[in-house]
Amino acid sequence: MNQPLSAETGAMIPKPALAAELGVSSRTISRWLADVAVEFPKPIVIRGRNYFPRTAIEAWKSARLRASIKMEAA
Repeated sequence: MNQPLSAETGAMIPKPALAAELGVSSRTISRWLADVAVEFPKPIVIRGRNYFPRTAIEAWKSARLRASIKMEAA
């Protein structure tokens, strides 16, 4: 009945590892989650810990990059 996370949501990255990858603190990720304007992907909470779907993070990073390029071109 229960499927593994990888089958359901793809690769998952824990919040501390994601913070290190993005070069920010875990608190910054918490702030991004609280700020709807940032549109940061919502985590999946497992045993009180936040895990983020890799596909959602990559899509968010791509959207931020596109927005940044668009702003520079204007």
